[in-house]
Amino acid sequence: MSYLINLLRLYAFWLIFFLVERLIFVVRFWDAITEDGSSEVFVIFQSALRLDASMTGYVLVIPVLLWVVEIIIGKSFVSPRFLIGYQRFFIGLFSLIGAVNLNIYQEWGAKVNFKVFKIFFSYPYESTISSLETGIGLTVGIFLFQVLFFAWLIRFFIRPSFQLHPWLVRPLLSLFVLGLTFLSVRGGWQLAPISQSMAYFSSKPILNHAAVNTSWNLAQDVTNNLAGNTGDFHYLPDSQIDSILDVYQSADSLARTEIFTHKRPNIVFILLESYTADVVASLGGEPGISPELGQLMEQGVSFTNLYASGDRTDKGLIAVMSAFPAQATKSIISETDKQEKLPSLAQVFKEQGYETAFMYGGESEFFGFKSYVLSHGFDHSTDKHAFAPEDQNSKWGAHDGVVFKRFKQQLGQLSQPFFATMLTLSNHEPFEIPEAPRFPGSDLPNRFRSTAFYTDKSLGAFIRSARKASWFNNTLFVIVADHGHRLPKEKYPISAAERFHIPLVFFGDVIKPEFRGKQISVFGSQTDIAKTLLGQLSLDGQRFKFSQDLFTTNSKQGYAFFDWDNGFGVISPKGFTSFDNAGKRVIKQEGSTQLLTFGQAYMQRVFSTYQAF
Repeated sequence: MSYLINLLRLYAFWLIFFLVERLIFVVRFWDAITEDGSSEVFVIFQSALRLDASMTGYVLVIPVLLWVVEIIIGKSFVSPRFLIGYQRFFIGLFSLIGAVNLNIYQEWGAKVNFKVFKIFFSYPYESTISSLETGIGLTVGIFLFQVLFFAWLIRFFIRPSFQLHPWLVRPLLSLFVLGLTFLSVRGGWQLAPISQSMAYFSSKPILNHAAVNTSWNLAQDVTNNLAGNTGDFHYLPDSQIDSILDVYQSADSLARTEIFTHKRPNIVFILLESYTADVVASLGGEPGISPELGQLMEQGVSFTNLYASGDRTDKGLIAVMSAFPAQATKSIISETDKQEKLPSLAQVFKEQGYETAFMYGGESEFFGFKSYVLSHGFDHSTDKHAFAPEDQNSKWGAHDGVVFKRFKQQLGQLSQPFFATMLTLSNHEPFEIPEAPRFPGSDLPNRFRSTAFYTDKSLGAFIRSARKASWFNNTLFVIVADHGHRLPKEKYPISAAERFHIPLVFFGDVIKPEFRGKQISVFGSQTDIAKTLLGQLSLDGQRFKFSQDLFTTNSKQGYAFFDWDNGFGVISPKGFTSFDNAGKRVIKQEGSTQLLTFGQAYMQRVFSTYQAF
């Protein structure tokens, strides 16, 4: 029985390891987990057992194969020292994954996945400075505790094996040990092999995420990404997709509202980093953070139900400039061969004789921004390398106040008409500003408020300075966030629509006086900006297949689709639905149940289009 006992000892060890790792996660996010009561906390640990056992089975495959050889030849050659060293390797690896997961989950609302490591190895500096703001000290402490404690504990779970088996028993014992390991890896006798959904038990995502084994989840995500995720978002027969989408995407019969005084203005896009609606008072956010943006909204045309397509800048830039929705587990901007096939607003205006420019105070190579800009019709591209060393006053690059001044100078040097885009960065981790914070305190929410206030202040100074320029009267400013954020309220999970609610305003003297201060309540997405803008200028927007003209959409028919790493949501006047793709279950459903089918069809179309590029 020594082999079986050793195997059971190691299973017990790893189940204890994963139990402690999960307990740390639960304690770390206790407030969110027990928001609706703590009655389901115990179920987390119960539901986790199958995935934990499966991960344990994967870890023990090599020791089991070696033991089988020992059993067959009747001689022991696998030393306890080897087994202890082997287990300690995985103790270190899983401890690192679990500790990193605490930071990632706090920021992204998703467990550590393939994209996290892809970003880190591609951009280690940027990743490191971001992680410094999400409790790196606690992360290191937890990592060291797990490594040291379990590296010590494993010594008590491994004992030498003894070879006293008759030769007739050996094949049976070998099959038994192999079979037990196989069933563990597979998750049991059931028809379908184990999946994340087997750990799911609640309609509340964080409870399910707590139950999913972190290392198993990462291993599966890495495998799926390397394999191409070919079936991840296929819900319906392809023949049904068009008819489902047409119900919402067919153009309304309303005549387009013409809000511009003429058809050939300068166009200036300003993408505000992490500028959630929660810091904009007129959108239901906190007062006193964005007074300058509030004034621009009162003087322009603002959209009160506009939502980000995704949860990161790489997704927001593509959604605004190319009207292509976020791709959940993928990011097309980092794949040159695919992103080059996307259309872009810069290309459209360049074809119309506009001079085009892009400015960013950070590193343009980050996540493929530079390759996208250079391949999509921008004549000029400016990033942190163009700023003097004394202006590099942020870990990410030049602060917004410095960049806005440079942007204003560049606009004066462009030939009219021009199309120019600026992406801000100060309202990003590590939330640094070159002046006294507007909101006192070192806590993250107030630091976020202060950097948002600084960006707003810099925006206001830019507009006041631009008013004195000769080109101002002939310029439309399109001001929109690149994505929302969990801060400053820290109460919305990644699946909540509020997490994606962002401002959008058209501002400038080219807007007819009777429309200034008007609010548009139709539901829309960043992807709708392209066709909405082009429609006002009588330019063809048909190349932007996922875009809708918000000025020709009935307020009862609009919708916004958004997604995160492995799920999606749809919000419209008819209701709201959010769906967890990993667990294949609805997270929240309000109003029309048809939104779920529409969301599945939309997600399937986005992903199949991405794959076809």
